[in-house]
Amino acid sequence: MSEELREPTGGAGDGADQRVGGGISSWSIRRPIGTIMLTATLLILGGLFVGRLPVDLLPQIQYPTVRVQVSNPGVEPVVLEETIAKPLEAALAVTERLTRMETDVREGQVGVTLNFALGTNVDFALQDAAKNLERIRARMPEEADPPTINKFDPSQQPIYSVGFSSTVRDRISLRLWVDQRLRPQLLSVPGVAAVEISGGLVREIQVEVDQERLRTHGLSLSQVISTIRNENQDIAAGRVSSETREITGKTAGKFRSVDDIRGILLTSSTGSRIALTQIATIRDTSAEQRSWARLDGAPAVRLSIRKQPDANTVEVIDGVERAITKLQTSGFVPEDIKHAVTFDQSGFIRDALSSVKDAALGGALLAMIVVLLFLKSLRKTFIIGVSIPLAILATFIAMGFGGLTLNVMSLGGLALGTGILLDNAIVMLENIYRRREQD
Repeated sequence: MSEELREPTGGAGDGADQRVGGGISSWSIRRPIGTIMLTATLLILGGLFVGRLPVDLLPQIQYPTVRVQVSNPGVEPVVLEETIAKPLEAALAVTERLTRMETDVREGQVGVTLNFALGTNVDFALQDAAKNLERIRARMPEEADPPTINKFDPSQQPIYSVGFSSTVRDRISLRLWVDQRLRPQLLSVPGVAAVEISGGLVREIQVEVDQERLRTHGLSLSQVISTIRNENQDIAAGRVSSETREITGKTAGKFRSVDDIRGILLTSSTGSRIALTQIATIRDTSAEQRSWARLDGAPAVRLSIRKQPDANTVEVIDGVERAITKLQTSGFVPEDIKHAVTFDQSGFIRDALSSVKDAALGGALLAMIVVLLFLKSLRKTFIIGVSIPLAILATFIAMGFGGLTLNVMSLGGLALGTGILLDNAIVMLENIYRRREQD
């Protein structure tokens, strides 16, 4: 009878078992060594990834925009509108998923911007626009340059510029050295897509035809132009074979010097052969200067670097600076040529990221001080202080596996997430202490 009236007392062990639930929290409490090991793993991997994450100003964004450009130097905008702009608009208007088309016409240049609907595959849109552009190539003026088409991407603007000047060389030889000697060296730097040169003078061989002498010999200007064009080319000379080997030959017809141009012979209307110098003056001079560059008040040549779409801005600029320094120390750069950096986007990127990083660290530190003042517990403050860097390092691991970059937007999101994490940590910590006091 006494055994039937006996009831289980439900000791502390049963209450503890009821309180211990499932999930990550209970697993972490029951296995502190495993929790410590996982925490250490996150700290180590996060420390490794944070030093290897690429740094850039903004994340990679694809803009659904395609740009078409046609150059025809020296032609008025009114003529370009009729001969180039309107045919381009008619051909490109049928491009799929096109939402807006803008055309700008300037002296010697026509540009058409195609805007597509959001979510459009830019590569497919580029192929469709290029296919439509091919249909009107034959209708373009012969003197116009071939149309160029590419994807519009603000990140493809020049990221680095260097100015070169010399007190010994003239502007023609300085530009020739930068263009023919230095430019190929920088194109081999990983991540460099293009090296543009501006300023200085471009060498130009001018043939000034005397109209009176031209008419005297019964020649036209088109005959002179076609003769010069036909003479300035290398022609295959066939193959010379033997029993053991075969040699491919060619005739060297391209002009190697100004004297080669002076030696051109023209056929007059009477069938006689006359030298080009009898009807024209050949001058070795420079083209009309359309752009100027100065370095400390002296004429200079500017070299601008564009990066590849998937390249990292900071890494590309560091590679270019190392290449220039190596060329200078090896003696490749002549002593009379001086250079100075005129634009460096990596400095702005580093400053912007440093500001965001300092703001995040300062905010986290101030938050811990406020928690210490209000909770008045070093233990609680330590728990919250450990959770902040642990969560940030875990985020760096995810960014590394996801191929993301450290930029202003990602660091700004981390700074915002730090504040949310702090709020959640305080709420959870207070809930834990409240439950313990109730028990």
